[in-house]
Amino acid sequence: MLWIALLVLAALIVLVGIWFLQRFYAKATLDTALVRTGFGGRRVVTDGGCLALPILHQVQRVSMGALNFSTRRQGRDAVLTRDQMRADVTFEFELRVAPTEMGISTAAQALGHRIARGGDTVEEVLSGALVNAIQNAAAARTLEEIHLDRSGFAQDVATAVETQAERLGLTLVSAALIAVY
Repeated sequence: MLWIALLVLAALIVLVGIWFLQRFYAKATLDTALVRTGFGGRRVVTDGGCLALPILHQVQRVSMGALNFSTRRQGRDAVLTRDQMRADVTFEFELRVAPTEMGISTAAQALGHRIARGGDTVEEVLSGALVNAIQNAAAARTLEEIHLDRSGFAQDVATAVETQAERLGLTLVSAALIAVY
């Protein structure tokens, strides 16, 4: 009889342990990292998981996937070149969170829950810096120079965007000049 009671008690303890882990153990996946704050300090998790008790910890998911968006400056918003001509340009950018502990932590802090939602909200944060980078690069060139040296123009824009992206814990994967008209 004692043997059966111990077996039932052990089974109950195992079930409560499984429920506890299922409820309070947060796991990182291939496309998301975790930043746990609270008791014990900040912890960035890219592989595995961590125990996150609601009273003691706050867990934030950080999307590690690529964020793609395009910026178009045309019509009244077209960029002004050095020769006082207006150029309609379209750029496509691909950014992602820097795959380092500091990059993930900075992105979680700077972008908050927007980084878990995807590219549209990150684009809102970066839109001013993107437009400024495009306008500054265009102002240093004539319209003909932009057409003849598209890669140099795109590289200048990418360099300026990379600087701003690093401040947010992001890294620029690519910046492509799609159209100049």
